[in-house]
Amino acid sequence: MAITYIDDCDPNPCQNGGTCTDGVDSFTYNGKCDPNPCQHGGNCSEGQDSFECACEVGFLGQFCETNIDDCDPHPCQNGGNCTDGVNDYTCECEAGFVGDQCETNVDECASDPCLNGGECLDGVNSYQCECVAGFEGVLCETNFDDCAPHPCQNGAQCVDGVDSYRCICLDGFDGEWCEENIDECFSNPCQNGATCVDGILSYSCDCAPGYTGLNCESEIDECESSPCQNGGVCTDALAMFICACATGYEGVACEINIDDCASTPCLNGANCTDGLNEYSCTCASGFVGTHCEINVDDCVPDACENGGTCIDGVDSYTCECARGYAGEHCETNIDECDPDPCQNGATCFDEVDSYTCECASGFEGVNCESNVNDCEPYPCQNEGLCVDDVNSYTCECATGFEGVNCETNIDDCDPNPCQNGGVCTDWVNSYVCACADGFFGRNCNSSVCDNDPCLHGVCSPDAETFYKCTCESGYTGILCETEIVESGDDDESDVSNSDDGDDSDTTSDDDTSDTSDYSSEDDSDTSAIDWCAIDPCERGVCSPDPMTFYKCTCDSGFTGNFCETAIAEGEDNDESNVINPDDGDGSTATSEDDTTDVSDSTGDDNTSDVSDSTSEDDSVSGGDVSDSTSDDDSRG
Repeated sequence: MAITYIDDCDPNPCQNGGTCTDGVDSFTYNGKCDPNPCQHGGNCSEGQDSFECACEVGFLGQFCETNIDDCDPHPCQNGGNCTDGVNDYTCECEAGFVGDQCETNVDECASDPCLNGGECLDGVNSYQCECVAGFEGVLCETNFDDCAPHPCQNGAQCVDGVDSYRCICLDGFDGEWCEENIDECFSNPCQNGATCVDGILSYSCDCAPGYTGLNCESEIDECESSPCQNGGVCTDALAMFICACATGYEGVACEINIDDCASTPCLNGANCTDGLNEYSCTCASGFVGTHCEINVDDCVPDACENGGTCIDGVDSYTCECARGYAGEHCETNIDECDPDPCQNGATCFDEVDSYTCECASGFEGVNCESNVNDCEPYPCQNEGLCVDDVNSYTCECATGFEGVNCETNIDDCDPNPCQNGGVCTDWVNSYVCACADGFFGRNCNSSVCDNDPCLHGVCSPDAETFYKCTCESGYTGILCETEIVESGDDDESDVSNSDDGDDSDTTSDDDTSDTSDYSSEDDSDTSAIDWCAIDPCERGVCSPDPMTFYKCTCDSGFTGNFCETAIAEGEDNDESNVINPDDGDGSTATSEDDTTDVSDSTGDDNTSDVSDSTSEDDSVSGGDVSDSTSDDDSRG
């Protein structure tokens, strides 16, 4: 018979992914818990495609692989150190603590270590004894010395106890600390109003006056010592005696002789001598009488001379002399010249009760004390200051004058300060320079040509126009500023010096252009020239002027074309003087009508002289010019 193999694993009986192994009429399987994956005795339970470990107490984790930390959170108290076990822990306690969790503080007072009734206070691993009064020390083992420091007074002995002491007092003292002196005066042993003074174990009595004895019990007999003197009779009284004095004596004990001189019976400085119930006077010289009351008349006979009056004194007399006499008897004529009253070398002549001074020259007055004022009448001229001297005077002259009486005006023109031929005119402490043509300035030291106004030519002073420019060939114009342009036509606008209408060749070598003649059609621009750049105004302010090129406005006290002239007292000060040439009458042009611009023409000849345009009154300012020809305007 054929044998059939039966597969017991078909169908698969193993669940949850178990592996089936066929046997003979049986099967085996290999599951998730075989072998057991759980550690530390964990019980494995299979599930569908999984397993689960049921861990023993104290372990956890998928495989029960982790020992649970029983020290977390920290179970040990009071600083104990925790050691983990399996489902258990152990606490290692700090000193002073016990218990599974070190929760119990060890009672160090259990052995009752404190002595003498001290109370034990438990601490941590320690204790403290709180001693009862009178004891000290860690265990209260020492009795405190209550006698330190020494509380007993007045030499008493201190006996120490427990939290106490006792004082054994010396005789005469009492109290807890022997601080009380026993009052021996308490029984009032002193008599007759005496004062008791307590001592130590004793007393003394301070007796009232008139009593004596230990307790002041006896009255004193004050007459026993016979105190009354000079025959006085003594009567005893309480604490005193009374003396009945004999005539002429006084005092408690009749010890004083009554001073009969006490009332000052002797007069006029006499000496009083006391006796017994009497006195006597010894008179000073010049007095007589019982009490020296009479003054002896020493003016008999009269001894004063020269009409002097005798005044009686005490044992003397005084002569009151007539004026001019002196001496004990007015016998001497007083020398009024000693000391010499006359001053300043005068001679003194003595008289009776007077003197006369003969003064030296230059002095006057009773004592020649006054210097004669030689400045009256006033000798100094020209505002000189007179200084009086002795019999003379000195004149301190004002600036610019000299001489004994300042009568001479100092010549400020010597030596001549004016340069370049200028003529000097002397003033008071000043001078004025009349400058030669072409020069100006206070000392005529400046030339109109100093700043070389001619652009393409040579500058030279000119009597009528102050200066003129002689132009180089090919240039024309007031300042030779215009270049001549050649033209094929005979154009009369070319600059020339002709005044008859004939045209001349401006390019000829012989042809030069004078600054006094220029063409009216000349297109040269002189307005661009800064005429104030050379600062022509000496003592004033320069300003441009469309008619006269520039003008000077003078400072107060100065005048002239260039403000070069100081105005003398009495002259008018024109602060608006314009720099213009002299118009022939010696005056300085001050109005716009008296000036003309260089562009003005004279007519047909097509040229204009810068000094004169249409009349002698019209004037044109040059560049850097000097004074005009007027005497008034030529001062340097």
